[in-house]
Amino acid sequence: METITGPPGRALPAGPNPGVDPGVAPDQGQPLTAAAVHLEELGALIDAVTAIDRAMAVQAAARVVAIDAARVCSERELDGSAFSPALTRRSLVAELACALRIPESTASGLLESSRALVHDLPDTLS
Repeated sequence: METITGPPGRALPAGPNPGVDPGVAPDQGQPLTAAAVHLEELGALIDAVTAIDRAMAVQAAARVVAIDAARVCSERELDGSAFSPALTRRSLVAELACALRIPESTASGLLESSRALVHDLPDTLS
């Protein structure tokens, strides 16, 4: 069966059922039309795209949790510190912006949305 190369080290099946000849109708032994083979291949590719999308969502959720953990850790530093909460916040925003190579306003938004997702909207996060 032909495979379509995805990201390095990964191969995506060209048909929905690896190991099954996509040119033969299941349980009938009759050859499929070219259009049916095409639709099976297209369906498998759409399935691959949705699987990748789910994996990306899992990674995005992990990123949100890590960003909020950094915020909590940064705020915990305040106990006994001479730094004001505003200065500590600005420092975290600047570090996150530099690390992710994004504008500080975007980093600030990530901190806020991460806090909200982790603490106020855990069902949305999951």
